[in-house]
Amino acid sequence: MRLLYDARLASRGLGIATVVVELARALTASGEAELVWCGDPRSAPAGVTVLDRADRLPYPLLDGPLGRALARRLGVDLVHFTGNTGWGGRGPVPCVLTLHDLIFMESDWRSRSLRQIAGHRYERLQVPRAAGTADVLVVPSRAVAAQVSSRLPRATAPRVVSPGVEPCVALSPRVGAPASPVPYLVAFAGRDPRKLTEEVVRAWRQLSSLPLRLHLLAAGGTPPGLLDSLGRELERGDLEIHGHLPRPEVWSLLTGALALIYPSRDEGFGLPVLEGMAAGIPVLSGIARSTREVGGDAIIQLDASDVVGSIVAAVRGLLAHPAQARAAAERGLARVRTFTWEATAEGYLRAYRDAIERAP
Repeated sequence: MRLLYDARLASRGLGIATVVVELARALTASGEAELVWCGDPRSAPAGVTVLDRADRLPYPLLDGPLGRALARRLGVDLVHFTGNTGWGGRGPVPCVLTLHDLIFMESDWRSRSLRQIAGHRYERLQVPRAAGTADVLVVPSRAVAAQVSSRLPRATAPRVVSPGVEPCVALSPRVGAPASPVPYLVAFAGRDPRKLTEEVVRAWRQLSSLPLRLHLLAAGGTPPGLLDSLGRELERGDLEIHGHLPRPEVWSLLTGALALIYPSRDEGFGLPVLEGMAAGIPVLSGIARSTREVGGDAIIQLDASDVVGSIVAAVRGLLAHPAQARAAAERGLARVRTFTWEATAEGYLRAYRDAIERAP
């Protein structure tokens, strides 16, 4: 089958971008789908047909008459909208919509950039209509499926297709191997308060009596004012803040860490949980329902009522009991083997076939 593949978010460098690119790679490798890539050609994996100049189109245009005309002109069998928004009515061909989360419905403008504020306003307008007219609606977790059923009553019944993880990392032999001379923690930071970045920093400061560094992966920004409070730690090199890093550097940083801390209180899926387990390190998470769903019994559960205290207790436990740290890492590696991009691609291929069969 030939499909128009919405890759508008493929170059953003965050979790959705990883899903868009890796899914396209797996679909192409399956040999069952020909993808016409509508997005930045620099992010396109080998084997897709890149639509010329599509990356220069203003973001919303694919969701309207231009997108319908493009689908007709290209003669595709189907359109896959991969990033929450899509056609607000029936199009000339069937469509599959991936709805990653409903976080945009509770957007706090004080913690957002102007681009995010505008984007969330657009999503609040467009998503309910697109979710109601999609031939197949795909979500990444049962947590999001439940939210869709309760908050978008007119949406097409959602089906769950979870993302995968890079196979070369999932098969990593490292379990509890020695890290750097000074142990360090890794956390994914964010401008959004739901990421609880400030709580992670407070917990790390309570562990200051230990030789323990902190790396913040801050492609999603940091809370306003946080950087001003970290001057001394940054100067000493006890803490490092990283902007967007190439994927190999992210994996290298993860595999050497004592643990990944991911206390986010609201996620559509929680890809960092999967990546931490794939890197062979303990993962401290589980406040958001979806991260409990992804991590299962492989994660070290944090306490939503005492985030800072539970991080401190968990890290002290890992340092004091290396055997428990190794056991947590082994549970993560065992669990992560069930999340493959091949399985994700097969789930989407079924969605594509069903969309084509259901369409008038």
